[in-house]
Amino acid sequence: MNGIGPEELVHIRRSRGLMLEFVYSNHGKQLHRLTDSKLWALLVGAGGTIGQRDVITLLQEMRDRGYLTFVEDPDNWEGRLKIKDIVITPAGRDLVERTKKDAAVLIP
Repeated sequence: MNGIGPEELVHIRRSRGLMLEFVYSNHGKQLHRLTDSKLWALLVGAGGTIGQRDVITLLQEMRDRGYLTFVEDPDNWEGRLKIKDIVITPAGRDLVERTKKDAAVLIP
C-alpha cells in the first residue's frame, strides 16, 4: 500500500470529478480554455483543499486516462510547469454525462 488513506483517496477521486465538471461547463459555455491556475482557483472557490502542484498532477493523470488534453508550458522564470488550453475529450464528456464510469473519478 502506498500509505494514502481512504479519505485521501476519495478526495483525489472527487477532485478529478470536479475538474472534469469545470472543464465541461467551461466548454459548454464556449468560454476561453482554462489554465491550471484558473482551474485551481475554481477548485479552491468550491471549497476544495488542494495545492496548485496537485492540480497539475491530477491534470496529467487525466490526460493519461484520455479525459483531457492540454498544452504544457515550462516556465523557467517562475520555475514551474504551466498548463494551458485544457480541453475535455469525448471520453471525459462521457464521464461527466454519466454514460460511462471510472472508479478513479467521482462526479458529484
